[in-house]
Amino acid sequence: MKFINYPLSENLDTIVQELAKPDSILIFPTLSAAKRASREYLTNWDLSWRGFYSMEELRSALILPKQPLLTDEKRLLCLFMVMEESERESFHIYNYGDIVDWGKRFFDFFEELCEECIALSDLEEMANSGAFPMQEWQEIYLQKILNIRSNYQKYINALGFSDTIFYLNADNISVPWQNCDIYYINQYYYSGLEKQQIKALEDSGNRVTIITHGLETEGNAENWKVKDFNLQESWNSLKKKPSIEIIETDNETQMALSFLSWNLEQDCHNCAIIDSTFHLKSYSHYFPEEHFAKPDSYSFCEGTIYKMLSAIATGLKATKDTNGYLPIKILANYISEDWFCRYFYAEQGNLKLDDYISQLRLELGFLINWDYLYVDYALFLTADLPTLKSLVWEYYNLINAFGKIQNLKELCNLIDSPNCLQLNKLLEDNEKLYTDILPVFWERMANFMAIENLGLVNSWKQIFAEDSIGLNLLDLLLNFLTTGKISYQRNEALTPEWEISNLLDARNRSFSTVAFFQMIEGIIPSSPTPVWLFNESQRAKLGLKTFNDIRNWERYYFCRLLLCSERAICFSYINQERDISSSSFLGELEELLKNEELDLFKKRKILVSLPDVYNWELVNKTIPELEDQEICNINKDLTEDFFIIPSDPIADFPKNNQINFSASALIQFLKNPFLWFVENKSKLSIQNWEAEETISYKLFGNIMHTYFSTTLGELKGIHESHTILETLFGNSKKLEEQLKNVIASEKMIYQIPKNYNAVFLGEILAKKLSESLFFFYQDWLKKQVEGRKFILIPEEDKISRAEMKHKQLGKVNWGNKEYIIGIRGKADLRIEMENKALIVDFKTGSHDYRQLCIYEWYYYLLDDVSAPNDVSSIFWNILDPTDKVEGVNEEKRNKLKQQILDNLEFCLANGYSTITKATDRQRLQNITRADLISRKGGLK
Repeated sequence: MKFINYPLSENLDTIVQELAKPDSILIFPTLSAAKRASREYLTNWDLSWRGFYSMEELRSALILPKQPLLTDEKRLLCLFMVMEESERESFHIYNYGDIVDWGKRFFDFFEELCEECIALSDLEEMANSGAFPMQEWQEIYLQKILNIRSNYQKYINALGFSDTIFYLNADNISVPWQNCDIYYINQYYYSGLEKQQIKALEDSGNRVTIITHGLETEGNAENWKVKDFNLQESWNSLKKKPSIEIIETDNETQMALSFLSWNLEQDCHNCAIIDSTFHLKSYSHYFPEEHFAKPDSYSFCEGTIYKMLSAIATGLKATKDTNGYLPIKILANYISEDWFCRYFYAEQGNLKLDDYISQLRLELGFLINWDYLYVDYALFLTADLPTLKSLVWEYYNLINAFGKIQNLKELCNLIDSPNCLQLNKLLEDNEKLYTDILPVFWERMANFMAIENLGLVNSWKQIFAEDSIGLNLLDLLLNFLTTGKISYQRNEALTPEWEISNLLDARNRSFSTVAFFQMIEGIIPSSPTPVWLFNESQRAKLGLKTFNDIRNWERYYFCRLLLCSERAICFSYINQERDISSSSFLGELEELLKNEELDLFKKRKILVSLPDVYNWELVNKTIPELEDQEICNINKDLTEDFFIIPSDPIADFPKNNQINFSASALIQFLKNPFLWFVENKSKLSIQNWEAEETISYKLFGNIMHTYFSTTLGELKGIHESHTILETLFGNSKKLEEQLKNVIASEKMIYQIPKNYNAVFLGEILAKKLSESLFFFYQDWLKKQVEGRKFILIPEEDKISRAEMKHKQLGKVNWGNKEYIIGIRGKADLRIEMENKALIVDFKTGSHDYRQLCIYEWYYYLLDDVSAPNDVSSIFWNILDPTDKVEGVNEEKRNKLKQQILDNLEFCLANGYSTITKATDRQRLQNITRADLISRKGGLK
C-alpha cells in the first residue's frame, strides 16, 4: 500500500483524471463525487474499463449478504414486534411512533460496532473484566439491547431475512477484482472495516494507493491514520494565496441579502455556495435559478400526493381527538392551498376555479367571524354555505374511508380509486407532464406493500390499537414516502454561474470563488449528537468515532476548500438571545490572517435592504400589474404624507352625504382615523384564520350573549314585579344549570374548545358565569327594579330591523356639501321604567365610556324618547364583578359629540392620519397600499 500526498496548489480533479487508467478503480468519499468523476472521464471517449465507486458502493461490492435485507420501516416494525412489554416500558416506547427515533439510534449503534470491527463478545468481555468501566444504568441498558438484538435476529432469520448489523464484518469480505490499481481519493477518516477492506483488496493481488490532498499520514501499512491538518503550514505553502472575506450580519435573511448584494458586483465563473441547509431555507427563494444551480429534483413531501395523504392523516387524527369535529384552523390551513381546493372543485355553471376558491374562503371566513372553532357533517345541514359544505363533506368522506382500513391492501385499494382518492384529479398539470411522481410513488407503494406480502406482519393489531389502525397505517405510508425524490424536466436548459453544494459533497472539489453560508457554531462545525449509551470518552476508548473525529474532518474539508479557491467569502451571524455564535473555524482563520495585507483578508459587518438587491426592474417583472413604480415608492424616499391616506370625499362617499358608524367603528374613527378607513370604511380588516382552540375572554362573552338572547330572551317584555327575575337570577344553582344548557347548546357546540374534558369545562364555565350573574342581580339589578313595573329588553340573537337603521347625530359642512353623521348600536340589556331607562353592557376586558354614550344617544336621546337625566348606563365585567363603571353625564356627551364633528371635519380636510400605537400597526402588517388602491379602483 502506498501513500501519496499532493500539495493543495495542485488540482485534485486533474489528478483524478490522470489516475483513471485502464483497469484502475477510484474510490471517492461520496456518491456525488464518484458520479462527477465518471462523467468527466466519459468526455474523453475512452471506452476501456475503469471503476468509479463511492465508499458506500465499494462496501456493497465487497460484502454481499446471504439473505435479503430488511431496511427502513420494515426493520423498525420487526424490532417493535420482538420487544417485550417490559423492554418497551424501560425505553418509554408505548406505541409504534415512539420507536422510530429510538430504533434508528439502536441500529446506528450496532452498525457502528460493525464499522469499527468491534465484536459483541469483545464488548461484553471488556465490560465484565473492568477494562471498560460503565455505570450501572449503562450495564443494564447494554444487556437489554443485546437481548433485543438477539430476539430480532431470530425473528427475521426465521422469516428468511437478514440485517446490515448481522452480516457487515470482515469475515464476509469477498473481492471480485485482481491485479487492479485501486486509488482512495482524499478520504479523511477510515473505519476499522474500511481498513480491513483495503487489506483484503491487497491480499487479492490489487495495488492500493491512498491519495490525500494537503494532508499527511502517519504510521505504517498495518496501523495508520491521517495527521491533524496544520492550517498555518498549509497557508504558508501556498504558491498563490486566496483573498478571504468574512461578513457578519444580523440574521440568516440578511446573510442571503448581503451575498446577493455582493454578487451584483462580481464576475463569477466556477463558483459555489456551500450551505447544507440552503434548500430548506426560505431565503433560497431569493436566488433565481438562471444564476444559481438548483437541483432537478425535490422531496416527495413537496408533491401533491404526499400533501393530500398528509391532509387526510391530519384530519383523521383531529376528528379522532375531538369526537368527530374538524378544527377550523386545520380546514383554513388547507383551504389556503390552491392544490387542495382544486381537488374538490367541480365546474358548475359559470363558477370558475378562482371564483370557487374565493367563495370557499369567504364562507369559511363567515364561520371564523362567528367564532366557530370546528365544523362537522351536521353543521352544514342547517348552515347556508353550499360551496364549503361540498368540500367539507368530500373531505370527511376521504377521512372516514382511510379511518376504516385494517390492512395495507385496503389502504392501497383506496388510492387511485374512482370512489376515493383520485390521483389524476389530484396531480397538477406540471407534475403530470414534467415529473416522474407517479413512477416514484408506485415504486414506493410496492415496497410498502411488501410488508404484508413478505409476511413480516400477520395482524396489525399486534402493533396498533384496533380503533386507530387506519391512522397508523397512513402515518406508516407517509414515513415510507418521506425519503422519495421527484425528478423534473426543465422547459429550457440553464447555465447558472453558481453551484449550490455542501461541505460533504464538495470535499474534493475546487472553485475559483466559494461562498460559505451559515458559518455559525452548530452548523459549520456541526453540533455534537446526544449521548446514546456511551459518552465521548467511552466511545474513544472503545474505538468508535467521536465528535472530535467529525470536527477534525469538517475542519480539514472546510480549510482545504477555502485554500484551494482564488477567492472565499464567509457569511456568519450572531444572536445572543438565541445562543447563536460565529463559527470557531472563523476565529481560527482570523487569528491566522490578522497580520495579512488588506487585499488578502477583510472582515466587515453590513446591513442590506431588499430594494438594494432587487431593483425596480425585477419587481416590475414579478408584479406586472403595477406599471407605475410610484404605487410602492420603491425608488424614492418616503415623505410624511405617504403615511396619511388622502381625503377624497366625493370618491370616498359617492352614494349620499351620510357617513354611517356602528358604535365600535365610531370609537375606532376617534382613536385612529387611518385604521378606521382601512378596516371599517374600506372593509380591509385582516381575517384571522388561526381559530385557536383556547378559552378566551371572547368565549365568555359569547356564552353570555347566547344566554341573554335565549334564556333571558324568553322573558322579554313587560313585568309587574321583579319576581320572575328573582326566580331566574336568585337561585345560583338553577342559574348554573341554565348556563350549562347554553354551553351544551347547538349554537355553542362549535365554539367550545374540544381539547378539554367537555363535562369538566362546562362545569367550570357555568360556575364562573353563574356566580357573576348572581352577583350582578343581587348587587345592582335587583335594587333598580324591586317594587317597580319594568320592560325587559335583552339582546336578540340577530340584529333587528329597527337596529339596522342609523340615526343622525350631527352635521359637518365641507366643500359646499353637508355631511351627516349616522350612528347605530346594539346593547346587551336594556330595562325601561317610568321616567327611567337603564342600559347594561357586559364586558370581559377593557371598556370605553364612548360606547355607552353612543347607546344612550341611539336608543333614547336623539329621538327625545327620554330626558338626558332619565337615562343611565353601566359596564359590568362578568369575570370581575367588582369592576363596574357607571355611565356618563350630559357634559361628557356634549364634549364627545363636538369631538366627533371636529374629527370628521379635520379628516375631510387633511386625510386620515397614520397609526401611532405599535399594536395597531401590527394589525395592518398584511395590508398593503396596493390593497387600498385596488379597493378604490386604481387597479383593474
